[in-house]
Amino acid sequence: MTIALIDTGCANLASVRFALERAGLDYQVVTRPDETGDCDRLILPGVGAAGPAMARLREQGWDVALKAERRPVLGICLGMQMLFERAAAGAVACQGLIPGRNAKLTTPTHGVGLHMGWKDMEFGEREDTPLAGLEEGDNGHYVQGVYDRTGA
Repeated sequence: MTIALIDTGCANLASVRFALERAGLDYQVVTRPDETGDCDRLILPGVGAAGPAMARLREQGWDVALKAERRPVLGICLGMQMLFERAAAGAVACQGLIPGRNAKLTTPTHGVGLHMGWKDMEFGEREDTPLAGLEEGDNGHYVQGVYDRTGA
């Protein structure tokens, strides 16, 4: 299995590359859709604001390519946000691969509103995915967020 790691110019590629290498996965960094070749999966990382990131996706042709993509695509951080229909910050039109929009988290009256950090992982089905080979209880870093499925 080879993974296409999409370089949009707005991501911390080093962190994702180190994670893939640590997991022993083959990958190649790509900037254009025509470079994905025989890759089995794609990863769309991102850091920053959706507006400039979506502009970069359009410049490189990823906006059209991702909508037509049939291989599994994993969005990380801003990359995941761009897979939704809209980004609340700046009311940006995104890819529309996932119904709804991501929204700013509100601070709850009680409890934690956002959790970022290391936690033991629990899995559902993960055969033949980028998560294959990880075990229950392995430690992973993540950001827990919410999204508005109403599309409002």
